[in-house]
Amino acid sequence: MGLRDEADGALSPAHRIEPSRSPYRRPLEASNGDIVGIEVKATSSPSSSDFKGLAFLSGRLGERFRVGIVLCLAPTAVPMGPKLMALPVNALWQPPRAPSVLG
Repeated sequence: MGLRDEADGALSPAHRIEPSRSPYRRPLEASNGDIVGIEVKATSSPSSSDFKGLAFLSGRLGERFRVGIVLCLAPTAVPMGPKLMALPVNALWQPPRAPSVLG
């Protein structure tokens, strides 16, 4: 099961809903209105600063925000807070070695 398998139904790009100063650019919106945020970072050691835009989005959207994912070069999945997780980029085609963050 890959990341897309975690969603109920198709995902589509959501309208821009954050201020332009935020590094976050493309949330995905499921047909039921839930939002998933995905960023790609060239780091093998993700830190809280890599999640600024996703944390902003989570605070702004509340319950509609399901999960924020930073795809990176880390070797394994790393939980970074409520609804936030760093995943190795190969999680796009291979399931992560951690429990689902979508509950």
